[in-house]
Amino acid sequence: MSRTKGELEADITRAVIRFQREQQGRGPVDVRTHLAGDLVVVRMSGIFTPNESHLIASEEGRRLVRSARLELRAINHREIEEIV
Repeated sequence: MSRTKGELEADITRAVIRFQREQQGRGPVDVRTHLAGDLVVVRMSGIFTPNESHLIASEEGRRLVRSARLELRAINHREIEEIV
């Protein structure tokens, strides 16, 4: 049985939330997944931990959080691709 676009989007959304909870200790506040042909767009909000929220108040803190998040994404990119 073939799944609908909405079912696929919902499955990806749930997997992304689960991954975020495992990696960050908490899930995002809101996640939206959109499929467009062979493109998957996942948009999340409310993803910062309380400490990150304090850090992003300054420019240096924003750079630090961005750098750490990019490094984590590089480390985990294969796992993220497997989710999709």
